Amino acid sequence: MRKHIFLILAIFVGSALFHCDKGTKVEYVSWVQGTVVDSLTKAPIDSAWVDGNDTLLPHWAYTDTLGYYVAFAGAPDRYRFLYCGKNGYTSKKKEYATFKNDTTTVNFELVPITQ
Repeated sequence: MRKHIFLILAIFVGSALFHCDKGTKVEYVSWVQGTVVDSLTKAPIDSAWVDGNDTLLPHWAYTDTLGYYVAFAGAPDRYRFLYCGKNGYTSKKKEYATFKNDTTTVNFELVPITQ
């Protein structure tokens, strides 16, 4: 599953870089990855959504069966926010920094909503 995610993201990034306007120079890229688990059981949460606040590039993701996600984070050297959630859990927001040609890890523990 992770290999498929990386392949899809590599194709997306490659096509995005190929279609840049002439004169647009893209020197660095950054990624964000992590896991999403249940705060009580520490079990991975499948199909949780992870989304950022940067609307210039789509960089949302869903977790796999191991609670893992990876997403393109855009231009480096910036602070951004990630939002994470799933039905039945309280969503969370975290700040993170991006770095040149690097992958930043942002993990989430979601609290189940009790009824």
